[in-house]
This record gives sequence, C-alpha cells and structure tokens, in this order.
Amino acid sequence: LGWNETRKHDRICELMVRVGLDPETFLSRMPSELSGGEAQRVGIVRALAGQPNVVLMDEPFSALDPISRAQLQELVFELHREIETTFVFVTHDMQEALKLADRLAVLYQGELQQVGKPQDILSHPANQFVKDFFDNDTSVEIFLQQVIDAGFGVQQTDETAIPMGDDQTIFDWSREIHDRPNQLIVVDQIILQPEDLVNYMATLRVGVIR
Repeated sequence: LGWNETRKHDRICELMVRVGLDPETFLSRMPSELSGGEAQRVGIVRALAGQPNVVLMDEPFSALDPISRAQLQELVFELHREIETTFVFVTHDMQEALKLADRLAVLYQGELQQVGKPQDILSHPANQFVKDFFDNDTSVEIFLQQVIDAGFGVQQTDETAIPMGDDQTIFDWSREIHDRPNQLIVVDQIILQPEDLVNYMATLRVGVIR
C-alpha cells in the first residue's frame, strides 16, 4: 500500500492492543513462541492491517480449545460492529454461525440452499436439508422470531414493555424475567408475557413444534 514505516508500526500496534496483545511483549516474539490463540489474534491483525473491504475467515478457530474459541468469537463479533469491513466466515459449527452471522448462507455439495438472517432460516427452512442441518444444533439457540412464529404473543397495546429484537434468544428473554419477574417484552409490535416463555418451552418438550 506504500505506507511508511511509522504508519505501518502505528497501525499494527493499534490493532494488537485491540485484540489483547501488548505490542511491547509480542512484536519481538517468533511464531513458534505464540500459543494457538495468540497466533490467531496475530492473524486477525495481519488480515485487518490494510483496512480491506472484505476479510475471508476459513474455519479460523477450528483447532482451538473451547475457551480460546469463545474468546475469539466474541472478539470477531466486536470488531465487526466497530469497523466497516465485511467478514465472510466459513464454519461447520452451527452455534458459531448463529452467534456471528448477520446473514447466513447454507451450502450443500457446492449448491446454495438458503440465504437469510439466522432467525429467518431457523423459523422458515427452505428445504428438508436445511431443517435437518440445524435440528440437532439449535436447541440451545432459539430466537424470539421462532416464538412469535409459533403463535405466541398478542399485538402491542399501550402496555409498557421492553423492546427486544427478533434475533435475540429465549435466554435473553429469560434474563429479563429473572431481573423483572412480571416484565413484558415487545418484539416486532408483538407483546410477549413471561408465561408465553413457559408455554413455548412446553410445546418444544412434547414435540409440537418441529
């Protein structure tokens, strides 16, 4: 890019701090002296250094331990919110895809099966493959959109309710109920009551919703 040494050094130091690596400690390290998580953080710095419009991350965390993987997932999520760069993230981990994606593309044998917001794909799978693909991996990540699609809630009235996004999960909702036991929430102008969560979970348990 023709940057001078000062600009390159400043950019690298800025990004290293952002990914939790102290430049004074790590700039002098050799690759063999880095842990797996540290190496992946350096990789993120290298990828973002030139301020690209698009970054491809091809299963970047697959070889990491669960703690490092969760930390780096959160880091990528935060970086994506802060900078104007598109991340194309390839993964076989459905929970990772659901956690990180604004738009999700499902591929099978080289053919695109469905593209959309994660909550839309879970609520309205395009075909049996997409449905089966997520069935075993999404039981811990149920979006509020799915609760509404299951017929729970009523149209918003004048009642006071906390707004939540349709891409937030029932666990976000559970935390609100824990803090405010009788609190109503509103999702896309639909009011959901605490008992709606209990009733929804009951339908999942008996297999009414597939």
